[in-house]
Amino acid sequence: MDRPNSLPDSGTPAAASQPRWDIKQAAEYLKVSESWVRRHLSELPYSRHGRLIRFDPEGLKRTVEDRESLKSERTNMVPRRYQRGSIIWKKGKKRKEEVAYGVYRVDVQTKCGIKRQQKKVRLGTRKELPTDSQARKKLTDLIAESESGPPVPEKMTYGDLAERWQASEGPTLTKPTFDRYATVLRAWLLPFWKGRNLQDITRNEIQLFLNSKAGTYSKSSIRSMRLVLQMTLSFAHLNGWISTYPCVKLKTPRITNESRTVKRAEMTEQQKLSISERLPEPYSTLVLLVTRIPVRIEEAIGVKETDLDGHVLTLRRVVYEGEVYDLQPSEQRQIPIMDTELLARLRKLGTGREWVFQSRNGTPINPCNARCRFLKPAAKELGIRLCGWHDFRHSLTTELRRNGTHPKVISDLLGHKKVNLAMDVYDRSNLQDFEQALRSTVAGSQLLPSCDPKVSVQ
Repeated sequence: MDRPNSLPDSGTPAAASQPRWDIKQAAEYLKVSESWVRRHLSELPYSRHGRLIRFDPEGLKRTVEDRESLKSERTNMVPRRYQRGSIIWKKGKKRKEEVAYGVYRVDVQTKCGIKRQQKKVRLGTRKELPTDSQARKKLTDLIAESESGPPVPEKMTYGDLAERWQASEGPTLTKPTFDRYATVLRAWLLPFWKGRNLQDITRNEIQLFLNSKAGTYSKSSIRSMRLVLQMTLSFAHLNGWISTYPCVKLKTPRITNESRTVKRAEMTEQQKLSISERLPEPYSTLVLLVTRIPVRIEEAIGVKETDLDGHVLTLRRVVYEGEVYDLQPSEQRQIPIMDTELLARLRKLGTGREWVFQSRNGTPINPCNARCRFLKPAAKELGIRLCGWHDFRHSLTTELRRNGTHPKVISDLLGHKKVNLAMDVYDRSNLQDFEQALRSTVAGSQLLPSCDPKVSVQ
């Protein structure tokens, strides 16, 4: 006889109208184990067919819909020896006294996630831990201490970190910026730090490393080393590979090798025009372009005639090491050209050609070749110590500031993301700026009182 909550026997017409589920099918539908189904038969609609148990699919679905969701009572228990660890007694090599070792597992933070690794620690000798319970208590304290904080970072060298950082952060940077950071890593940082364990790197060691480079490198080079160390070790700290961030309040050495410092030439308008007059085309027009608008040389040599719309030039691409990189719409910027002669020259050079500044092979000109063969010799004839194309950008930035241009406008013209970058890096004050500033405190003021001690100032 069926149980009260069981379904009719399979011999009835209602039961024969649809196939019945066995325990395995019911467990799959309920997403529980078969043993769970057997333990909860009293709560489910089932019927017995001899020694077999069958379920009506529709009745089982109605039962689930009418009641609260059925949850498994089983819990995934980690074996006790993994939770508590195990104690191993071994005889020492030199002494016959037994030594207790504890073996347990810890969570380790790796680049692929958290993994469990086995760890073995020395607990003490039989004299220090006479009983197993004392050894067990010490191991329990060690396990509690290791599990109280975040997962233990994976052992990793700085060389491994550099590879992971370049693979992860490289695509987020522009090609010139990333190449600069990669050069700093390869030439200056990896020869010293490559084999060092990340956990052993301290702030004091980093500061001493920067100090040791002060006699050989310029201040800007040391700042580049500091910046790349901060970016890579911050990347490791964010990923949990080091427990503490060591690059806190690092300082650049006060005295560095100033002979290796790049000193940008500040040119007058006449000097710029004189350099342009001494160069053949298209280099003469290229000098005029970087003189009139603050573009980088990689942006200037990537200009096409189609980029000109009236007197507005849209910078859509850069040419870096012979490769053309299209800028994203958010990175493109429009700059007006107010010099009509320059506009006419650009249109004339770009007519019938792909590039305005084009070489004989039909490719954009090589800025390094143009600097060495044409630009520097022309500047040397005029007595100008020119470092490169970037000097024109620095000179124009200083000129814009002296003309009273708003810093935000200067920043957007230069394509900077930070307003203060132009003032901190590109702009320079000289004696004329100081005289002009102090002259305003004297002009229109009353005569100063006499400094003759015999004359009363009252």
